[in-house]
Amino acid sequence: KDWKTFSKALKESKFTDNAYNIVFSYVLDSKIWKQELPTFEDVEKYATWNGAYWAMYDNRPGTFCGTNGYNNKFYQTWTDSLSWWMGLETIGKIINEYEQNGKINDKELLDEVMPWGLADKEGNMLVPVIAEGDPIDTIGDEIVSKLGSCMYRYTSSFMSEYGITNDNLAVTILYHEVMWDLMDILQSQGIITEPDILKGSANSRKEDFAKIVYLVK
Repeated sequence: KDWKTFSKALKESKFTDNAYNIVFSYVLDSKIWKQELPTFEDVEKYATWNGAYWAMYDNRPGTFCGTNGYNNKFYQTWTDSLSWWMGLETIGKIINEYEQNGKINDKELLDEVMPWGLADKEGNMLVPVIAEGDPIDTIGDEIVSKLGSCMYRYTSSFMSEYGITNDNLAVTILYHEVMWDLMDILQSQGIITEPDILKGSANSRKEDFAKIVYLVK
């Protein structure tokens, strides 16, 4: 029910083309870690690195995604098969222009950005711009709150079954499994569809980059 409400909010916000991107990167791979689940520092601390790693067999079939964030403003879903990449220098310019003007006024930058589908000829952003308190943000809060509670409900049994002694590590591993199961379920129900650009498909176009990007105010 919550995901259907979320999907409706995406449609009303005219963000349907970015449904996969927002569901994965904004909600399941960003918001939940900031609000409900352990941070890198909570898991393990070493002299030069914080976090955890683990190995699994067999690998899951299908696409493996991640999220790249830039200055806490510009976020992009990525895969190893991604068809099109935008340079960091250009992304930095986009962030600066949007923060200063709420759009892209620089003509040279706009000419560079438009083929990527990120802005119209007037410089207005064509990708989702999400602010705290927006319907998408509010419904996302409800979803991650329920997911977080669910994860901690099963952490003890997960630790016992797999011999894990660190509860933060256990919930981190468990959530990564649940996250991919949830993505599979949402795709099977038609709530989200993976964009061709993430699969490295020959059908993907440069302007499809806009489908895997969002900004945060």
